Amino acid sequence: MMNWGLCMTIALYWVFLHHGHAQPLDEETKKLIDEVYEELLATFLEDFNRQIEIIDSTVYEQLGEFNYNVLNELKLEHSDKLFPPECTRGMYVDRGFFPPPYVEISKPDSGVLCDYVTDGGGWIIIQKRATVYTRFDRNWEEYKNGFGTYADNFYMGNERIYTITNSGEFELRIDMGYGEDSKYSLYESFMLGDESQDYKLMIGAFKSESTGSDYFHGLDGVKFSTKDRDNDENNDGNCAQEDKGGWWYKTCVGTGLSLNGQYQTSEQSLNFREMKIRMTA
Repeated sequence: MMNWGLCMTIALYWVFLHHGHAQPLDEETKKLIDEVYEELLATFLEDFNRQIEIIDSTVYEQLGEFNYNVLNELKLEHSDKLFPPECTRGMYVDRGFFPPPYVEISKPDSGVLCDYVTDGGGWIIIQKRATVYTRFDRNWEEYKNGFGTYADNFYMGNERIYTITNSGEFELRIDMGYGEDSKYSLYESFMLGDESQDYKLMIGAFKSESTGSDYFHGLDGVKFSTKDRDNDENNDGNCAQEDKGGWWYKTCVGTGLSLNGQYQTSEQSLNFREMKIRMTA
């Protein structure tokens, strides 16, 4: 509670100083009164700020509890809208701390990172790599289950990519950055086989409006390889081991460019790459 006695004391000191004396006060008395007044005022302000902090904290806590309860009720009543099977245009979104164009969609069993801006939005991000800080030289199980964080670099995981791409028809977009320059590559369709097929790549035609390279040229039907599971057609070594990243390798040179290979920091190299899929049917 606010100390109203302290408030009254401050007010009385002010009245005494300015109106309470018929005779002028000497400088020493004025100085003493000023010091007492300033001390009382500082104590009052400290008490006032403390009360405001308590009020703010209480309101914030109650508001947070209210929002939590309301959202839980919404999730139970409208789970089909809050948890879409994929990123869609006009979907319910809670952006959280992700900057445009990203939004994380939470689902009962998992979550996805969506791009809701690029080319009309509706994209599910399956791979994002923008810094050197996340290691992509991983084994088969890690590429199967996924790794990294949405806030930084990540690979969704082949098992989830397989599940999603077999739930409908999807197109693929790859966004790339070279310093301040950016390009993109588009494919008419994208799908993976299951683990028994070594997550075999099924890729559609490379679209003519693309401004970037054809990263999957000649790789339709190629199996996924990692450093501990060599499925490439190269007889002289393991391409994934040499390139330090899992990918759909056919041979180690000449066909296909791995977006999961060793991260290069030169100005001529890719410093950003992002794979995203969108349902078309």
